[in-house]
Amino acid sequence: MRKKELGLSNTIVSELCLGTMYFGTKTDQKTAFKILDRYVSSGGNFIDTANNYSWWIGGTGDESEKVLGTWMATNKNRNEVVLASKIGSRPSDPKASRIIYEGLRKETILSAVDESLKRLKTEYLDVCYIHTDQKEYPLEERLEALEILKSHGKIRYKGCSNISNERYLESENLNEQNKLSSFQAIQQKFSYLLPNNIDKNAPLKFLNKEMIDITEERGTLLLTYSVLLSGAYSRSWDEIPIEYQSLENKVLFEKMKFEAKELGCTPSQWVLRWVMNQSKNIIPLIAASSEKQLREGISSLSFNLKSNVT
Repeated sequence: MRKKELGLSNTIVSELCLGTMYFGTKTDQKTAFKILDRYVSSGGNFIDTANNYSWWIGGTGDESEKVLGTWMATNKNRNEVVLASKIGSRPSDPKASRIIYEGLRKETILSAVDESLKRLKTEYLDVCYIHTDQKEYPLEERLEALEILKSHGKIRYKGCSNISNERYLESENLNEQNKLSSFQAIQQKFSYLLPNNIDKNAPLKFLNKEMIDITEERGTLLLTYSVLLSGAYSRSWDEIPIEYQSLENKVLFEKMKFEAKELGCTPSQWVLRWVMNQSKNIIPLIAASSEKQLREGISSLSFNLKSNVT
């Protein structure tokens, strides 16, 4: 795997990031260890988790971080990986009828990172993301908390996820005004097909061209998740999620299938390459539930697209 710089940090990461959302829940520890071993043996070093993975399928939110912590302790390889986690969207009680998230108070952020470090069996995170931009909490409070964590050596770099262009720029302006460190990574939802109606007020934010331009200018790394729509590209058009179905998207879908066949790659591999081609700053997250899926994702790096079909 080729490598890229993590923002302007001088830290080098692999061009594919391994997402571990279902480790410890859908993916048992034994399988997760095999996937992690295969990823690093293939040259990968960038691993992504969160402090709430995956409470919505019956977990508590501890599972993914605990699996990673055990794997790193077993292999004694913590310093060989660039480890990212996210805080702010962990439910106080995942079994409650009304979910209330931990939020982004200064004290909450500080304690949430401490708890993540315990589960991960490490003294620091390479990247700490604010998971979603919960506007009821002041930007100044989260920026101060992240800076405290950074000064104490508990995080190396600041990141944000699911944030609008405007709020990201506002955050960076505050960082500059207060002589704080900048965000080195942003994580947004993105794929070849986009839904018909994107709700700008929804908590999960889609990457757009303006954000790509902003981050290229600033040198910030972009991480993209839900790139493969849970394997939908490898199925028929009728099985594409309903919110993505439109005449325009059907044309794009058919073009993708045609070019993937011509290149001799799978649709998922084609989509991964297309996403990477949208910016030199983009790294897709690949979430694998088996070594076979991981191999398919890594093999996408050997293909070059004939065009950027848009």
